[in-house]
Amino acid sequence: MSSLFNNFSTRSPCGGKWDTTPSPNRQNIRQDWGEVVQARVKNDVRIKAPQTMIFRQIKLGTMENFCYVLGDEDSREAAIVDPHGEIDRLEGIIKRDGLTVKYIINTHTHWDHVAGNDELRGRTGAEVVTHRLGRIPRSLSVEHGDVLSVGSLTIEVLHTPGHSPDGICLLVNGKLLTGDTLFVGECGRTDLPGGNAEQLHNSLFEVICRLDDDIEVYPGHDYGTTPFSTLGHEKRHNYTLEPRTREEFVRFMSEP
Repeated sequence: MSSLFNNFSTRSPCGGKWDTTPSPNRQNIRQDWGEVVQARVKNDVRIKAPQTMIFRQIKLGTMENFCYVLGDEDSREAAIVDPHGEIDRLEGIIKRDGLTVKYIINTHTHWDHVAGNDELRGRTGAEVVTHRLGRIPRSLSVEHGDVLSVGSLTIEVLHTPGHSPDGICLLVNGKLLTGDTLFVGECGRTDLPGGNAEQLHNSLFEVICRLDDDIEVYPGHDYGTTPFSTLGHEKRHNYTLEPRTREEFVRFMSEP
């Protein structure tokens, strides 16, 4: 593949800069900045995507985790991103949509994002994909700029360490799956083993913020006022993305 670019606390292992209190379930959600009005039904948000892409945002477990289903409508080939658990439920969605799971992709390897890997792999035969620095069994390792094919879909891998050394974001059809690097209104913690505020600064400002404003942001947890956002909205309203030098950002992240 070619490159396109030269012990947990009682708090969430992924939460934002501060102890973020998960927002309550919302029955009707409207994006302030755009066109999508959607209803949550049993925490499974079905989102119309361009071209022939099947896209599901599914909230799982007690830690407000988001799992994603990415599928090609024509071939019915699919990837599952960050299967936290509830594999019976996930399998029901996969079967309902008639999908064959090619990949299980982890945006990073903190336990709450990989807990369902083994069971889902056993049921589907899918390959597990992590960044090469991931510390779990995998079938395939990726690096910054690598591209995964799922049917006619192309999923670009962006290495975004900071919250964890193996953190990646996934860019597909104008949607950016940000794992625990960037949340709606927040960013990931850097006070866990492997966290690094300097790396997070680079990931946020030199990788993510260089992308187009109309790209949609889909985080790894439901910590914001809406389940997803746009990059332009986050640049304007997310206080963690206010312009700061690397040194200023490191101090900011270390403040109580």
